[in-house]
Amino acid sequence: MGKLTDSLQQLLLRQINERGIVVWYDPEKAYTHAVEKLALPDVTVLRHEDGFFRLREKLEPLIEWVDENGLPRRDGEVPPRLLIYVPMARAASEFALIEAETAGAVVEPGAPVTERNTRLAALVERVFASVSPEKAGHVARQVEEGLLTFEDVEQMADEAGSSATGALRLIFGHGSPVDVLLTFAASAERDAKIVEKNALGELATVAREEIGLTVGGESPEALRKALCRHLLLGELALALPASLRTGALDGFALPEKPVQRETISHLCKTWRNRLDLQEAYGTKADELEAAAGVVQLGLPAASVREIETFAAIERLLVRDAAEQLLAGESERSAGLATTRRGSFWSRRSPELLLQWSLVEVASALLKRSAAIRDELKKRKWTLDELIAAYARHAEPWMRLDREARHLESRYARFDFDVGADGADWEKVMAKCRTEYLTTLDRMTEAWTRSLEVADFSAQTCAEQSDTFKEQVTPLLQKGARTAYFLVDALRLEMAGELLEGLGADFEVRLEPALGQLPSITPIGMAALMPGAEQGLALEKQGGKLHVHIGGKRITDRAARMAYLQERTGPETVVVKLGEIVRLTPKKKKELTTAKLVVVTSQEIDRHGEEGSEEDEARLYMDDVLEKLRRGIRNLVQAGVQEFVVAADHGFIFAEGFEAGLKMDSPGGDTAELHARVWIGEGGTSAEGYFRVPGSSLELGGSMEMAFPRSLGTFKVKGGAGAYFHGGASLQEQIIPVACLTCQHTKPSRSAAARVVITLTKKAITNRFFSATLTLESDEMFAAATKRVRVEVLAGKDVVGSAAMAAYGFEEGTKEVTIKSGEPNAVTLMLGGAGAPSLVSLKVIDSETELPLATMSDIAVNLAL
Repeated sequence: MGKLTDSLQQLLLRQINERGIVVWYDPEKAYTHAVEKLALPDVTVLRHEDGFFRLREKLEPLIEWVDENGLPRRDGEVPPRLLIYVPMARAASEFALIEAETAGAVVEPGAPVTERNTRLAALVERVFASVSPEKAGHVARQVEEGLLTFEDVEQMADEAGSSATGALRLIFGHGSPVDVLLTFAASAERDAKIVEKNALGELATVAREEIGLTVGGESPEALRKALCRHLLLGELALALPASLRTGALDGFALPEKPVQRETISHLCKTWRNRLDLQEAYGTKADELEAAAGVVQLGLPAASVREIETFAAIERLLVRDAAEQLLAGESERSAGLATTRRGSFWSRRSPELLLQWSLVEVASALLKRSAAIRDELKKRKWTLDELIAAYARHAEPWMRLDREARHLESRYARFDFDVGADGADWEKVMAKCRTEYLTTLDRMTEAWTRSLEVADFSAQTCAEQSDTFKEQVTPLLQKGARTAYFLVDALRLEMAGELLEGLGADFEVRLEPALGQLPSITPIGMAALMPGAEQGLALEKQGGKLHVHIGGKRITDRAARMAYLQERTGPETVVVKLGEIVRLTPKKKKELTTAKLVVVTSQEIDRHGEEGSEEDEARLYMDDVLEKLRRGIRNLVQAGVQEFVVAADHGFIFAEGFEAGLKMDSPGGDTAELHARVWIGEGGTSAEGYFRVPGSSLELGGSMEMAFPRSLGTFKVKGGAGAYFHGGASLQEQIIPVACLTCQHTKPSRSAAARVVITLTKKAITNRFFSATLTLESDEMFAAATKRVRVEVLAGKDVVGSAAMAAYGFEEGTKEVTIKSGEPNAVTLMLGGAGAPSLVSLKVIDSETELPLATMSDIAVNLAL
């Protein structure tokens, strides 16, 4: 009798000895032949073969307590020794054996009591735990997946110890045969011992038994080469139909046993997922890809969507996804990107991960653009309906602007050569930009039309000029220490991204406000001042446009801040954003007595309007969101409880304007001319823009304004770039009012956690490089997730940051979420023209600003 049968027999006998009657359900029919081999002394075995009627006919005499004459049986007090085998699920029996079950015991797969659990995988694991512990889990998994039968495992158990024993156990330890093969394939570290112990033959035997490798070698290196080829080309061949196995795969010797085929796939997957062996897999796969000519196989993309064996497959799928985008198949490309951005090659290669992230956001942009245009075609929208659709719907239209911003900022980082077989990203970007511009144009046409119909007033949206009165004044009146952020050009979608992820430490609320036209800084910032609700006035003096509140000129920042401090008192402190991003002890002490902290930021608008490079401007816009979030958390440390974040105006930042979209301004007595607004008196009218007196916009003075009806611009000196504002559009005029209340005097600190940093390579050889972050903790109640910031430091200077991650990356703030038990591959980017010779990595808790991990003295050699 085999070891497995013996163990099964002992399990059944224990139940029979204890309960007498045992009903054994076997829904997977795993034991149909094993039943015949059982040796159960003094036990009657009944089998369900031709229905429950026949089975009960045999069963009832055995469980009757009276004889045929109606008299009590002499042995009535002794339960019969009876085993009833039913090769089906218990639920399918319709309680046909309920009397026997009640009187005795039930054994079945997955039974809650271990001694009654007859699941074959569980039985196998128990048997192999004693006869071959290193194989127990591996064999049990193969049984669970239906690759091994009872008879297969019976033979394996009886032969246990024939592989991965002797010298191999001395060399590789007590790992399973699969672990031995994996360790040997990844490294030559043990080759000398293999030769010394004369264990090469034993190792070849393990490879033959486990994965069907019949070709060995005269040396460890030769065997390793054969093993890697068998594993990697085997995995690829197994995943392809026979008709596609050409070139190096034509006639490839695949093992016949299903269990060996499955072991090949399992071993490759395990190799790719082992953090300590991933670099070895990448190196071996790259070498074999070139030697076997994988690129030349001409595999169709549809056939390799689930395969991760070679980097060439990942590049093929990226190119296919880009082609799908160009063909209008954004749903398919999005699904592929979601699946593949967590693949081995995406984790290992920052370039591939970045390309998948481009596919992902481009797909979303194209899909949303089409949906918005379809909605706009259905009817004429009112002003309040457009505001709701843009800012308040479950899928607000403003997400289109975020997707466009993310697409451009990711592409701005895209400064590497993808090679001849790469995707045509210039065509993809051209298509996305055209679709975005077309949608912006339709949105703006609908917006300007609705503005005129509504007489420039909304019913369901607050006015920008009410912000201080409605949001800041009540906080000051109740004595709450308050911070008032005046952020130049903070668009509504950016404010939403700013608030995301601030965690349980803040109660947040984001509302849209109807921005004061014209949407330029002097007017928009004046509208955020106290007293703005009583009206602003414009006048032209000395050839310049000036803004007044109650007779006070507040055209520039200095005048506005002086006016604000005059209105709010000496306990108001004004700072710039940079002063609170890294809060010095001196500045923190200064802020502790402030009732109102006014924080100004001009970075977005300044870089948008003055930046020499549009790519740099886009990247800096993302940096501002990260600085704002850090500034808010730092002010909490200084005792601030309430926060109001507001903006003077939004903006449009889009490349690809045609020359025909530029028009002549009205002329006349021009006080100020911007790409999207003319301010002055007199002049002409034209079909491409509409004119409106200042009084209709609740602006004092005699000035008039002209705004393009669609996405056009006026001809201005020096020309208009891709970034502009001043006009009437949802993007320019719907501005954010974000209110935050700190729930604690200091950010909450969860149980201690640590982050382990693993670098893909020992040295940094590219401006893009990967690091894997793993969240660990020894404490029971440690946080399951952490939001972190990763800095690349040269000395004390920050020279790089996160650019992407396999999951949980926030484009605007560069923060990364790490989940316990789920390592995150983070793509980092070195900035600047030069490069230091050594850098360090620092992982910082975003909420507490405490360091969680540091890796020092990482060599940088970009010439390699």
